[in-house]
Amino acid sequence: MFALRNDWGFRLETIRSPVLFWHGADDNFSPVSHTHWMADRVRHALVRVEPDVAHFGAVAMLPDLLSWLVTRPVPTAAGA
Repeated sequence: MFALRNDWGFRLETIRSPVLFWHGADDNFSPVSHTHWMADRVRHALVRVEPDVAHFGAVAMLPDLLSWLVTRPVPTAAGA
């Protein structure tokens, strides 16, 4: 709940790098609508909602998510 109560120190709209938002469709702790809300504010957002997966399903998905992360081009100051 800490992340929901305090300012993050930046606005989602200022993010210029590609961002992958992953969410388990059966998550009972956090609604998928919040993921879509955040993604709507990030210019280069990609949303993956995994059917039949709950909150801790991210652990099994971690290798795929990390693979996505390391294959992204490194942004330059001009292209960030």
